[in-house]
Amino acid sequence: MPVCPEQVPLASPDDDVKRALMREFDTNKDGRLSKEELAAFFKRLGSHFPSWRVFSAMHHADGDGDGHIDEHEMKELIDLALLSWITEED
Repeated sequence: MPVCPEQVPLASPDDDVKRALMREFDTNKDGRLSKEELAAFFKRLGSHFPSWRVFSAMHHADGDGDGHIDEHEMKELIDLALLSWITEED
């Protein structure tokens, strides 16, 4: 049976944490994460398929379609990632 988001108390990182993540992985300091910077982010998180994660992130979070994740989009991406961790109970 799927777990409803209302049943799982997930704490979304605050905006300061999200900005810190952006700064850490924004290696060229342009205020956005490129596909390469996102791949480094997902590799650091231990993803076995970082290129797939980048594709999915761009599809779901790159609202303006510019091929980068800006600060606002990063906040949405993190929130989306938290929701995707909700799985079915065993």
